[in-house]
Amino acid sequence: MPIWTVLLLACSPQEVAAVDTGRIDDVWGDHALLQESFFSVAHRGGRALWPEHTMLAYNNAISVGADVLECDAHASSDGIVMCMHDVDLARTTDGEGDLKDRTFDELRALDAGYWFSDDGTDYPHRGTGLQIPTLEELLTEHPGVPVSIEFKQTDPSIVPQVANLLDAHNAWGHTTLMSFFDPPIIELRERQPTALTALTILEGLAFMDADEDYVAPGQHLHAPMDFAGTPLDQAMLDRAHAAGIRVWVWTINNTDDMTALMEMGVDGIYTDDPVLLESLL
Repeated sequence: MPIWTVLLLACSPQEVAAVDTGRIDDVWGDHALLQESFFSVAHRGGRALWPEHTMLAYNNAISVGADVLECDAHASSDGIVMCMHDVDLARTTDGEGDLKDRTFDELRALDAGYWFSDDGTDYPHRGTGLQIPTLEELLTEHPGVPVSIEFKQTDPSIVPQVANLLDAHNAWGHTTLMSFFDPPIIELRERQPTALTALTILEGLAFMDADEDYVAPGQHLHAPMDFAGTPLDQAMLDRAHAAGIRVWVWTINNTDDMTALMEMGVDGIYTDDPVLLESLL
């Protein structure tokens, strides 16, 4: 079953009713991620090249020319926002169980490079000291660098912690935030009406069904090349641009697709291989 079907089925009727179609116009003009530019987004820091969601990956992604660092956000049991994709620890670390059930100290004791391998037999980053980074660590080590934050954890909400960090690091002006689901994005927009946000799944579907008077609740559409059975083509891209929506496509890891999307005029590409994308720019 396609991921979009699974995620759509997981949305409750209450979430459908909660989709907000309002927005504040003309307040994002100076935002770093709304400038007339193409953005190379290092997906999980460039997971094809380095252990994902580690400071090694983030640092290397910037050094090879990536414009934006992507962080999937969860929180430890004591409320520290961590950069990690999975709920479960087993795929990328030497730990097991759910991240949100572990304290910050327990999470920092894990080896975040444990399972990374180029060939499935050699694990060169085991025991080299790689840890699951915090969002604060990412913002501190790379001040001013554009960041894409996806709320993976929705229960309990981590919107307050993320918003407080963006306040503390004065990072709203170079950050875009997203979630597949409505609740964290609606909560975020209520707390910070000028936050730059991407459309949720339901909002994206509403955009595809809307007429020319559509007013977008967010400023970005982060989508795969096939959105809920509808291919991302020139007509859809033009409709998005006409509605004031910037389109970033994920996750693109081959030359042909990268080239075709850039020729089409997309605004950004998420990639596991920022070196490959940089070679085409």
